[in-house]
Amino acid sequence: MAQYSCPPKPLSDNAKDGKIAATLHAQVTLQFTARDYLDESNKTTFMWFKENATIENEDHKFIMSSQKLQSNLSITNITETDFGIYKVRVSNTVGHYNHSFELVARDKPEAPTNFAYIVDSITDSSVTLKWMPGFNGGYPQTFILLYKRYTQQQWQNTSVKDDGAKDMIYKLSGLFSMTAYRVKMFASNEEGVSADTETLHFTTKDLRNKIPNNGGIDYVPKTERKNPGILRFPDIGSLPLYQVS
Repeated sequence: MAQYSCPPKPLSDNAKDGKIAATLHAQVTLQFTARDYLDESNKTTFMWFKENATIENEDHKFIMSSQKLQSNLSITNITETDFGIYKVRVSNTVGHYNHSFELVARDKPEAPTNFAYIVDSITDSSVTLKWMPGFNGGYPQTFILLYKRYTQQQWQNTSVKDDGAKDMIYKLSGLFSMTAYRVKMFASNEEGVSADTETLHFTTKDLRNKIPNNGGIDYVPKTERKNPGILRFPDIGSLPLYQVS
């Protein structure tokens, strides 16, 4: 099979610069794996940097190891001064690629972003919400959805575990029909909670839209009826439907 020479790239198409959380006095390892574009992997080299300063092998604070298309940088006995930006420069015979890591202290999570509802998902009793998780602070995080009717004083809540997806989607059910709602959310981990997202506003649909207009059953619009509600059956005439307001 033919192989093509290209500048180095991450092994995963989803790889991106990101945050790595750690606790003081612990050890953390930063790892980068390049995609195999060359038939001679020993032509790929790695250089690590801290805040643009080259990290040397003689520095006992760091342990560097590289084999073929993978390189690791371990940072030992982490102190406050070790937090910051680390970069790895990956080079081969064609070009090079830079990848960044940000080492941060473990903390409460960041607020979710791009919080929105899917307009076409709104029914008489549910709505589908979506958002992008923020950095989890180095701990497993849970998302707390807060929602209430405009006439309510207290917020109701439901929790959604972070499943690691880039985009989260959740169907909020059990809502009242033809009702205006407010909804917002925040993230939580063992260190604390994030700031709230913006508050969204939506109105659920009319439950009566669910009454079928096929099979010989028709709903009589409010403007055309004298009784509270009428169902028309072609074979037996009309029957009052008192539960429809």
